[in-house]
Amino acid sequence: MDLRRNLNILFDDWWLWEVAGVLLSASCMAAVIVILASFNGKALAKWDFPIQPNSLVSVFMTVAKSALLLPVSQCINQAKWTHFERNPHRLLKLQFFDDASRGPWGALKLIIGMKSSNWIASWGALLTIIALASDPFAQQIIKYPSRSAPSNSTSASYRVTRAFNRTENWTLKEEFSGSVEPATQAAIFTGIYASGVKSSPNCPTSLCQWYDPMITLGVCSSCHDISLSSTNECSTARSTLRVKNGTLFNQYHTKCVLNMTSEHTLNPIQILEEFKWTRNFTEASQDNIQSCRLYWCAYLYNNMSIINNTIHIPSSKTYELLLIYPNQTEGRQSHPGGLFNLTFAIPSSEVDAFPGKLPTFDVDPNMLPALYRKNNFSLVMEDMVRSLTEHIRTSSPGETWIDGTAFAPETYIKVRWEWLSLPLITLTMAIAYLIVSMKESKKHRTILWKSSTLAPFFHGIQGWEKENLNLGYVTQMNEMAETMRGQLRKGDNGELKFVRADSEFELLPLIEREENEMKTKRRGLRMFGRGSEVESAE
Repeated sequence: MDLRRNLNILFDDWWLWEVAGVLLSASCMAAVIVILASFNGKALAKWDFPIQPNSLVSVFMTVAKSALLLPVSQCINQAKWTHFERNPHRLLKLQFFDDASRGPWGALKLIIGMKSSNWIASWGALLTIIALASDPFAQQIIKYPSRSAPSNSTSASYRVTRAFNRTENWTLKEEFSGSVEPATQAAIFTGIYASGVKSSPNCPTSLCQWYDPMITLGVCSSCHDISLSSTNECSTARSTLRVKNGTLFNQYHTKCVLNMTSEHTLNPIQILEEFKWTRNFTEASQDNIQSCRLYWCAYLYNNMSIINNTIHIPSSKTYELLLIYPNQTEGRQSHPGGLFNLTFAIPSSEVDAFPGKLPTFDVDPNMLPALYRKNNFSLVMEDMVRSLTEHIRTSSPGETWIDGTAFAPETYIKVRWEWLSLPLITLTMAIAYLIVSMKESKKHRTILWKSSTLAPFFHGIQGWEKENLNLGYVTQMNEMAETMRGQLRKGDNGELKFVRADSEFELLPLIEREENEMKTKRRGLRMFGRGSEVESAE
């Protein structure tokens, strides 16, 4: 029994319940922070608990708020006794304190009714109102956005080749084909007639990424203008244009002859020269001559990615492969420097894969309009080598698949820490409020009645007639309490009571009246003593 009584004293006659409430609230808040920090940025699929993150946070925040309102409510009630103990006030304010300790509506009434007469009680009422916003703020802490993450169910791949060897059997039928098999010929014409030939990686999602550098064998081109190395003479003879490889352009026109010389190129697959000639009948013709060459090369791709079926290569390089003819059936060359230890193999038969004879306009009449409409021979060559490289990359026996990363949409947990600020501020203010309330009660030596409803029954009121207190309705009691002023102090019998302090006692507290009465009695006794002395003298 003694242990139980001692515990009751600690809980009821001290602040143990309030301290426990603050500790419980702080523990719940700490648990929320640990949970949020542990799963912030992680995929929602990794959440293994049966309850959703928002719901779990809401549970902890609700417990934290409820535990926090306990000390706030008790401190408001304790401020009530301190308020009436220090000075006399209208008894209706007792109801203000009780209502404020029960909820936000009463807290608002106390702030409006008390104004600045009791800042401690107003502080607690403000905390009660602020606590209302804790639940909406808790719901905003966690957000579930979507991001691209590596997929566990699928992967990306890109095909590269380090060797080119024809395996298709075919028969030469067309002069233009030379030694080019139909598949390669189709790639050439695709580059000439089509634009923007695209690669075709294996990317099953909308985003794929290859982080490692990739090298593949291909064909490159380079073009430059050689118009400055040509001469244009006008006469009545026919035009004669002769290039280095012996190709002769013959066309009759009036008074113009063009002569030009090509530049030397080392080990090209083929040298192509374009002669674009425009004229009118009033000025000399304008000649535009470009020399382009095709050559074997290695393509280096860094950080290649595919976004919505569009290839993005932020960094790419090409390395020209010099073709040599050793005493063996194949020509080989290794990339120098040792950065990429790869060897590209090209059979000798492929060195002359393109004919040494440039096709004339009479062979394929559809080619000239296609070249002329594009109006840029360099772009034609770029499309051609892109198509040829794609053909070599996808049809060679020496192909290799380079694995990449396929990204798929993933829902993840994102913590918005700013929404946790209000609950943390409320907790901090409540802890400070409890400490201040404890100090104020100790300073004024106010007995710790807190929210006890039994205290008024045991101590009662003094100074009012019982006939005036025989009221049955709440409205009547409120109206009477509005006119009654009292102060919590010791009454006539030395017990704590709400002693009347209105009308003639309004400006004179009970203890001062008692002191004045004692002074009056002393004066009377003195005067009575002087009167006795006068009578004796007579």
